[in-house]
Amino acid sequence: MNFTVRDILNLEVLKGIEVAAGQQGLDKQVNHVTVFDAPDAAEWVKGHEFVITTLYVFQESCDQIKLICDLAEKNVSALGIKLKRYVNGLCQDVIDMANKRGLPLLIIPYDKAWVDVINPIMAEILNQQLVLLEKANAFRRSFTQQVLEGKKISSIAKLLSELTHNPITIIELINKGSVTWPYFFRHHINQGQLWDLIRASHQAPFDKIISNINHVEGIIFPIEVAKNIEGYIIVWKTKELSGLDLIAIEHASTVTALYIQKLKAINETDQRFKDAFIRELIQGESCYSYVQQKGEKFGWNISQTNTVIVVKIIRDQKSSTDAWETNYLILNKIKNNITLYFAKETLAGIDSDDTLIFLVSNKLDSVMMHMENIQEDIQAKNKSITLAIGIGDTHQGIEKIAASFREANIACQLSKLLKKICKYGELGPYLLFIPLIESQETEEFLKRYILPVVSYDKTNGTELLKTLDSFVNLMCNYRETAKALYVHHNTIRYRLNTIEKLIGYKLRHSEEIINIMLGLKLYKLRN
Repeated sequence: MNFTVRDILNLEVLKGIEVAAGQQGLDKQVNHVTVFDAPDAAEWVKGHEFVITTLYVFQESCDQIKLICDLAEKNVSALGIKLKRYVNGLCQDVIDMANKRGLPLLIIPYDKAWVDVINPIMAEILNQQLVLLEKANAFRRSFTQQVLEGKKISSIAKLLSELTHNPITIIELINKGSVTWPYFFRHHINQGQLWDLIRASHQAPFDKIISNINHVEGIIFPIEVAKNIEGYIIVWKTKELSGLDLIAIEHASTVTALYIQKLKAINETDQRFKDAFIRELIQGESCYSYVQQKGEKFGWNISQTNTVIVVKIIRDQKSSTDAWETNYLILNKIKNNITLYFAKETLAGIDSDDTLIFLVSNKLDSVMMHMENIQEDIQAKNKSITLAIGIGDTHQGIEKIAASFREANIACQLSKLLKKICKYGELGPYLLFIPLIESQETEEFLKRYILPVVSYDKTNGTELLKTLDSFVNLMCNYRETAKALYVHHNTIRYRLNTIEKLIGYKLRHSEEIINIMLGLKLYKLRN
């Protein structure tokens, strides 16, 4: 609902104004009227003005052409000129330039005072703004009523569709739900793109999507709750969006955000009950019938094949966010990612001390690969936290969940030390090292086999420890070690000779190689 240059011409009190050029710009929006009385006045316009002038300071044709170019650049709606005071007429070059730039030139009758031009236009603009404000208030009241009556997202989508005369889809990311109004239109939506939008969750991967019917364009409007994107409104543009439509969308976004906040509160309360149930499961003291019965209350079907994942949230000391709230957000991000990836419901709970527990009924290899992607994504977006992730072995039987949890917990402890995701079944000798990490014997063992090499590297800026680690991991093969480190094999021989002198042991003896391998693992755990 915009006031345009054409509307100015249609005002009864302004009959007599003629269009000299720029007819193609008559539908430009007009927000203000201003008078030009200085040669540099174009610097102060903001766009969408109807500029009026006597051309007193623009009497030369070259100045008039420059004025038209400057005003067109500033997105001025039209230029009104009162002739026969200082300028009797406009030359063809001026008219041609106005036509070229699409700037309407309006000739104002000589007998019209500026006040007779300005007042009617501004009155009409203010009247339209008042009508717009009244409609906006009506929209606000309608959407507020939706909240007060406890209506669901489907009602919000229906109301917004009726107000904008466009089909509407609303997505909420808390429970991964979506509604479309009119209902039949959902069958014409590109479900693949919609699913990608839900998967992305934290950020829309695109600004628009295309429906399968007549390629109708869907414009995406994010819904923010506490600075997090928690949903989207998609407006399917069967007609262009007006200013009033955008106001309606803004109100719909606000009430949907309130609805989502309510969902979050319900889910958080529900999660605390789930947390207690998860703790019962990992203690392994509940019988099968009890577990199944209680699981059904949460909509969980407890599988007979389970893998437990333990995630420890390690916080930056400067982090000031609410711990449980952060834990809950991370829990849901991981749970939703696992659920989407495996297309199965994931059991998840928050234990004490920033520990999250997940129960997954999938094979270990696929779990491990996907957890690495989740870890990288969450840590990239939350710089103040680090995730230590441990994965237990897969066990048969509900009574074995406790065993998988114990294994995942041990693997998580090592994950914290090794700075990588650890799978219990692949920890090997590391399992034996956990009780030994802080012992005096370990300190003496490292002084004998590892610390002299570390000290030499720090003093001389060398990479002997890296060379030693590669050498023992590559079955003491000089050429393979050289290839892995991109150096000549003689360089490897020289470095290993230096290491032998530092530690006082020959690297040709299998027993010493075993000691060094153990020493390297202990050193990694301690550092």
